[in-house]
Amino acid sequence: MKWVDYFSKPMFHPRDPLSVFSDPLSNSFDNFEFISIKKDSVPRQGVNTCGANHVFFFDSYTEVDEVNCSVSNKVVSECLLPKKYVFPLITSHNFKNGSLSPIKWVLLPYNTNGKALELSQIRREKKLESYLISHKEILENRKGVMLNALIKRGNWWSLLGVGDYSFYPYKIVWEAYGRTEFHPKIFKGGWQANQSLQAFIPVKTMSEAKRILGLLKDKRVEEYLLSLKMEGTMNWAQPGKIKKLVKFEEETMSLF
Repeated sequence: MKWVDYFSKPMFHPRDPLSVFSDPLSNSFDNFEFISIKKDSVPRQGVNTCGANHVFFFDSYTEVDEVNCSVSNKVVSECLLPKKYVFPLITSHNFKNGSLSPIKWVLLPYNTNGKALELSQIRREKKLESYLISHKEILENRKGVMLNALIKRGNWWSLLGVGDYSFYPYKIVWEAYGRTEFHPKIFKGGWQANQSLQAFIPVKTMSEAKRILGLLKDKRVEEYLLSLKMEGTMNWAQPGKIKKLVKFEEETMSLF
């Protein structure tokens, strides 16, 4: 048996967790340039149903007409919902096969500004109202401090991990849970990430998405994640780790 030497240090800040490298890699970050992004493009987790996946996630989706779609899953029988509130949900399938065809969908009873629908809005959508009321007891009994604050205000159909960023036209998404390699890719349109399984950076233009993607594909990003010795765990590439590689652009003020 032979001892192997490794080098460890906090990478970017004295209070950072230790990164562990073999000697040939220990200086590879000395000239690393942080990834510049806008403040509204902060890395995020995906949609969190807080234990109600069977209410909000679906395995089948069929457009019925210009307004409605038919959805179902193993618990929920086929039902009609307004399709403007149903979005494709990213799964491992979209990374393994490089496919941009959804195999799951998610119901988001939200406005595109990231605010949950008001009760008056839900009442105008009879199919949505009927569906949510049929699951009201389950949704009201979900646990969690942040979620319970929303429920107590009367928004028992709320989710966590939903904001205006959820409806940005482009997302750079990566698998954040249980992986050993870092392969971000761009999703265009209404695609939604799933809680801790994926994380993403929301952006407003394709040019910005391509720029950030190119920087994330720097091999040192994966090397940094591997140095934290979290490969294969739930903490592989969660947003907090990617934030360590980011700097936020200063907002410029204009008088005109």
